[in-house]
Amino acid sequence: MLNLPNFHMDGWLFGLQRTSQPLLAGAPIELTGGVDEFQSWVEGLNEDKPMPGLWKGIQAVQCGKKRKFKEAFTTGEVPFGFPGSKVWPKIVSNLKEVKKKMEESQKRKQTRIQELRAELAICETQYSLEIESKYWEKMSQSCEESTELAQNFQHAEEELSVAIEKELSNPEDLSSEHLSLVFNAVGLSSFIKHAAGMDGEEFLDVHTDVSFDGITKNEYLDILYCRHMLEIRKVPYKKHDNDDCAVCCCSTPEALVDLVVEHEEWGLDTDVVTKHELTGPRFLIMSTTDLETLFSIPKAKAKTIWKEKKQIHHDSLH
Repeated sequence: MLNLPNFHMDGWLFGLQRTSQPLLAGAPIELTGGVDEFQSWVEGLNEDKPMPGLWKGIQAVQCGKKRKFKEAFTTGEVPFGFPGSKVWPKIVSNLKEVKKKMEESQKRKQTRIQELRAELAICETQYSLEIESKYWEKMSQSCEESTELAQNFQHAEEELSVAIEKELSNPEDLSSEHLSLVFNAVGLSSFIKHAAGMDGEEFLDVHTDVSFDGITKNEYLDILYCRHMLEIRKVPYKKHDNDDCAVCCCSTPEALVDLVVEHEEWGLDTDVVTKHELTGPRFLIMSTTDLETLFSIPKAKAKTIWKEKKQIHHDSLH
């Protein structure tokens, strides 16, 4: 069981005393008691409301007591979303629903305890429920503190989302911190440490080498795709959804296999697509040499396919 002491910040206690101003960043957060049990109970609910972002947020806070909320986003330890797809409002909403369920369950159990007190013949069951009631009381405190933590991440995400939205129209002006937020939001949080200090202008420079040690081939393709989408002002990627690009809409290897089959003139081995987990965006970014090597096809054929897939993408943008 985790023992996480009360949170202190400028004269108020986390979970005990609150001011009218939300915590935005900069303060150490500590949670008290019942976190493991709380997580286990939430994940055991028969509802499709996973909250991996919350557990990452709690872990980030525990690993660095003085870490700012915004820093947890820029390092990729905590999930971040763009203005139209923020992560933390949903987590906060889910936690409030969890709190309500816990209170309802606690009320039912307290009522049952009173009934059992009148039934001395089943005192063993009464004792068990009394123990469970104390368990719920402890988890209730953890839920309240977790909700408070999630709300602070929500406020930090709101502030950063507004700032980054203004810069995406001119991605060359992205600061290194805001570029890290872009990487986080498009699923490239593992690349953040490699790109430390890199700003938008440097990242968009085609002469900047992004093939760092430890980066897989697919990660490299994802990074190049991010660079391309920033260049054409299609970040967040959902901006490209309405373009109906037959290549980029293949978000899974299975979808790309369907596209390859449709273009039978390409004569590409679909097993290669599946084996190497290629998606439409990765396929789009692949060079002629990549196609020639990976699919074991002649250079002339690879060049033809490269031109055709590029044309499909280009036509969708107009």
